[in-house]
Amino acid sequence: MHKGNQMNRRQAIQQLTIMGLGLTLYPSCNTEKIPQYSRVPLDAKRYKLLQEVSEAILPVDHITYVTPEPRSQYILTILNDCTSTEEVTNFLTGLESLQQYLTGVKMSDLDKLSNDDLDKIFDYMADSKGQDENLYKFYRTTKNLATQHFTGCEKFMIEELKFEFVPGRYIGCKEV
Repeated sequence: MHKGNQMNRRQAIQQLTIMGLGLTLYPSCNTEKIPQYSRVPLDAKRYKLLQEVSEAILPVDHITYVTPEPRSQYILTILNDCTSTEEVTNFLTGLESLQQYLTGVKMSDLDKLSNDDLDKIFDYMADSKGQDENLYKFYRTTKNLATQHFTGCEKFMIEELKFEFVPGRYIGCKEV
């Protein structure tokens, strides 16, 4: 037999095994890019939770009301650039409290919950002022920034608020 161009069976089986292992491990690789903020460090799990909460707290049709960035990125940008270190710490601690609460009541994926379940979670956060100040601050901050993000989109400002962007209308001759 000529061995020059033939592959060794042992090498072929070894390469197939390595490829098979690689394919089984590939789905567990997380390829979603998480935005990094210097003052608001979040891992993938917490970022996903923030995304779910910020979308569930104020459900909006994103095709109709287009914004320059996703709501969760807007919230994190405002937190990173415009708030004190104490407020960022309270927000992150509140996010951790929410994660613990959801684990305790066995509700992990907010996207798959009914509106009644979401209402219970939001009621719990809104009523947590005396028990867990950080969870309440997280809820209030997320709700306020989500509302600010929505009301700042161009379509909402023009159609609902009748806002006119600069230069706006110019009325040249008007009696005073």
